[in-house]
Amino acid sequence: MPLSSDHYSFAKKGIPNAFFMDNQHPDYHQTSDTANKINYKILQKRATLVLQSVWMMGSPK
Repeated sequence: MPLSSDHYSFAKKGIPNAFFMDNQHPDYHQTSDTANKINYKILQKRATLVLQSVWMMGSPK
């Protein structure tokens, strides 16, 4: 688990968390990582996956 991840502080303290990540690319977190490189069709699918996952986790059993 990389130290720079947003969820690391939670995981380190044993707090349940979920981390959704697509493949990294050479421009990831670089100044050359610009919005024109976003694949919006895939982004929509990922966002739907996150929404459905959170919805299911929050649903009463």
